[in-house]
Amino acid sequence: MPVVSSNEHRRQHKPRWRDFATDALRRLQLHWKFKLLLEVVVGVLFCAAYFLIGYHPLMPEHHLPLTWADRTIGFHPCAWVWIYQSLYIPINLIPWLADRRENLRRYVRGMAWVSGISFLVFIVYPIRAPRPPMPDAHGMCWVLNQYDTTLNSFPSLHVALLVYALAFGWRSFRGRLPRGCVALCVIWGAAICYATLATKEHYAVDTLAGAALALAADALVWRKSATAEGPYPLSRYAGRGLG
Repeated sequence: MPVVSSNEHRRQHKPRWRDFATDALRRLQLHWKFKLLLEVVVGVLFCAAYFLIGYHPLMPEHHLPLTWADRTIGFHPCAWVWIYQSLYIPINLIPWLADRRENLRRYVRGMAWVSGISFLVFIVYPIRAPRPPMPDAHGMCWVLNQYDTTLNSFPSLHVALLVYALAFGWRSFRGRLPRGCVALCVIWGAAICYATLATKEHYAVDTLAGAALALAADALVWRKSATAEGPYPLSRYAGRGLG
């Protein structure tokens, strides 16, 4: 009986793009009514609270000192606004790739933690983002100026929602993703984080706080996962190939 080496075994089970695409299309159709309901309800509640807090502060606003990163990364809104706005693709798409209702419930619970803690900070200690006025804004910069409030700065919900969605996607696929897909998500995510600084929608410390909050919420809602396949901690594949 031939012996299969560990390297050969990993190559045979390496996730392929074709298999990933087929699985993703299948997942989009699963529990679609439940997913649509959650997207509408969560979206409406989140936006209502976010804009109400941002445009009607109860406490005096504050400003943070600029760090080296804030000063080094210049103000380039027109060059980075599209990358900044591309956040709405992953945070709306990734939940639709869940294949279990229980995972969707976990996602909503984590969203509640991320949003609730952020909203509490926004109310108690509102911080104004370092974005200067843009009287001549046009295109997507103008659109961003029309609806966004710079008062909900710390922690960065932009980064928190991104990191939380990516972590959920990793867990939903149980770590079985093509390396190219992982690399794409990492590069795209890093670009979005950079864009939060290049558009001056956030301070550097905002992004760190947002990422930490997202990872803490992810760990919290998955801490009691005891399925037969395991909880798939984010550190499981650290330092090793995904195949």
